[in-house]
Amino acid sequence: MTDVESDYKRPLKELFLQLNLSAQKSTIKKERQINIYFAFLLFWLILIITISLVIIFMPELNVSNESQGKWIQRFGSMISLLIAVGELLFIHRLSKLIKVSHWAQLTCEIYIERKCKIILNISIFLTSVFIIFGAVVSSYGDLFYEYFIH
Repeated sequence: MTDVESDYKRPLKELFLQLNLSAQKSTIKKERQINIYFAFLLFWLILIITISLVIIFMPELNVSNESQGKWIQRFGSMISLLIAVGELLFIHRLSKLIKVSHWAQLTCEIYIERKCKIILNISIFLTSVFIIFGAVVSSYGDLFYEYFIH
């Protein structure tokens, strides 16, 4: 078994302790940076959820003199747009930080990838859910409004 293979099988704590002090400090710094990007992504998603709830529960909001259902439908496309911007700003950067990029597959990069891959997967899952939600609301928001609200 090569060192790279054993790095993928070794417990994370043991893998971290194998690093020299400089690599440990660099790894901790990179982990903090990943956590900050993830926190910004979560803030972005909370902002989108809040905006969605405001639009859905404000029936008097009629900026364009259209029905509330049409307004909700238009907002569905905004959800998809905001999620796409979030994807570009946060998840793309998270992906670059987490994935092993060095051709030699350095132990510190393997450690980061193994430890933080769940964060990336959660981010991608949440993004996918919101894109699907935005597409459905964009397509059928007026019908949902008429059926569920009226």
